[in-house]
This record gives sequence, C-alpha cells and structure tokens, in this order.
Amino acid sequence: MSKITVQHIASALYELTLDADSAGLKKVLKDFTSYLAKVGMLEKYQQVIDAYELLWDERNGVTTIRVQSRYPLNTQLQDEIANKFKKVLDAKSINIKNEVNDALLGGYKVYFKDTVYDYSLSGKLDQLSNHLVKNF
Repeated sequence: MSKITVQHIASALYELTLDADSAGLKKVLKDFTSYLAKVGMLEKYQQVIDAYELLWDERNGVTTIRVQSRYPLNTQLQDEIANKFKKVLDAKSINIKNEVNDALLGGYKVYFKDTVYDYSLSGKLDQLSNHLVKNF
C-alpha cells in the first residue's frame, strides 16, 4: 500500500473543486477537513493548501514569484515587477508574494525556483564594484 502524500491530497482536492459551485465547494471542504482528521494529517493542512495553490497556479498558467523589499510594495510597483517578469519568465500571469526584509536598504530581490534576481541597493553596488574592478 502506497503512502498518501500532501501532493496526492492536493491533487484530489483540486479535482474535486474544479467544477464545484458554492454549495458543492462548502461540502468538499468540510469533507476534506474531516478526511485529513481521519487519516491523521490535519496538522499538514497548511502544506496541503500550499500544494493546492501551486497546482492551481500551474494548471491555470500563473507563475508565482517571491519579492523581498524593505517596505511593502505598492500596487504600481507590483504591476511593474509583474509585467517585467512576465517577459523574463515567459509567463502568462504573475502572482507576487511580497515579503518585507528589514536587512534590505532599498530596492528588491525576486525569488523564482532556484534563481534570485537582485535589484536591491546592495546588489547594484556589488555590480558597480565588480564592473570597476574588471575595467579599471
């Protein structure tokens, strides 16, 4: 017998909610919570929801990026970053998860999978320093 994983449950939940109306969705979520309790996975509820969100995004052409900034990003800057990364990542749609990082002096860093795009002030200063060292 194979082990039930968070991904299995998230996939099943996705399929069950795909065409559900409001009433059906309530029932699916109630049954889903009961099932997690029954199989002893209620403590993994948030992991299942996170996996569900990733699956939903993947199947609906949404790419999620994590953006760290010194202060919360305003709507205009979020739109600019989203438009830029639609092109960079060849994505249909971009979802931004903004995290405040007090260690950043200014600018922002974008995280996507294993890649970091550094648009922070310290990142720009490092680029300038490297350029000067190479060219002078």
